[in-house]
Amino acid sequence: MMARPRRPSTDTLSRISLALLLAFSLSPATAATPPPPAGPSLAVLALFPNQSVIEIDGQPRLLRAGQRSPEGIRLVRADARQAVIEVGGRMRTLEPGIGALRPSPAPRSARAGGHRLALLPNDSGMYLTMGSINGLPVEFVVDTGAAVVAIDTRMARRLGIDYEREGRPVVARTAAGDVHAFQVKLDFVRVGGLVVRDVDAAVVQRDRDAPALLGMSFLGRLALEKTGSRLILSEPGHFP
Repeated sequence: MMARPRRPSTDTLSRISLALLLAFSLSPATAATPPPPAGPSLAVLALFPNQSVIEIDGQPRLLRAGQRSPEGIRLVRADARQAVIEVGGRMRTLEPGIGALRPSPAPRSARAGGHRLALLPNDSGMYLTMGSINGLPVEFVVDTGAAVVAIDTRMARRLGIDYEREGRPVVARTAAGDVHAFQVKLDFVRVGGLVVRDVDAAVVQRDRDAPALLGMSFLGRLALEKTGSRLILSEPGHFP
């Protein structure tokens, strides 16, 4: 005579029912949890006392301590070594050359080894952009009619360029007439992710606070494309 199988006790059934209930109630919630949103791509282009040029999703921004960018990034403080920023209510520290805060995938041209920057004109039709010369922040006006990058004496002193000792006196022809200048060589010029080294430049003898001219000694080593009102700067061969 075969033994009749034992029925699970009420306590055992309760434990099994609870386990199944937890499994079926937790699984859908776990599967439906969206991945955390990717943060902005951040990189330090230049550091200055209490200000920094930070590239945010490919767009250079000059921020002063306490200032917030259009993307919502606030610069807390900066010195010669690092910048402390606030991103989404959290503090982060950025140092030049450290890409730990680059969670967003790079654009296709950057993944291929190139970089590109799209600029829009201002109300006057000029293309302005932030960048750096020898690692220090500079505001540029893109000027395809200028043979070289041009800065004035006030900016040269701020950048630590000893143009009188290291430069060669020349006469520069401008729309306003001939002006005295010094021909110098810049270690590197950076705009966005585009870096050009050993750039010919002119230090014009005028003492006024004006943007630098981003001339063909920089632009001529890039690929330029005009699409509508947009001016696109790119490493040669890396247009999407």
